[in-house]
Amino acid sequence: AWHPMAYWRCKIADTEQGQEKMDEALRLFSIMKGRGIESIKYISDRDIIEKAAELSARQTNDFSNLYYGKKVYENEDENVRRLMLYLATFCKNKTQLLRIFKTSGQFDNKRATDIYDRIAEEQIRYTINKSCENKTKQDVTANTLQKSFDKSK
Repeated sequence: AWHPMAYWRCKIADTEQGQEKMDEALRLFSIMKGRGIESIKYISDRDIIEKAAELSARQTNDFSNLYYGKKVYENEDENVRRLMLYLATFCKNKTQLLRIFKTSGQFDNKRATDIYDRIAEEQIRYTINKSCENKTKQDVTANTLQKSFDKSK
């Protein structure tokens, strides 16, 4: 996202559409004050953000928008869920997931923390279940291939 002053200096804000973009940039700029990747203390947390961004780039490319506070989806909870799902894919535990999430533009410190805890647990469970499903499919495929190989001997 552009810094709000960039819109003003480029005279983009002189149009109605430019003004809307500037308003959105100002909103995101105020949300992200003291947050973002620069506020992350642990290298492992930064690595997770980079991995999630890479994963998103191969799919929908919405991680960065979500992380920096854009409302990609209509429902606020859906924005939170999607961002946490990306993070849960790489985080080692709920503590790490929530620590990284709190640096994002989706985090609202006025909202009850138990809501974020519940959503984080849901996304971690979902990620684990998907991982197990994929592992089971791989095992079944490997077993089938092994059996067909054994029969061909």
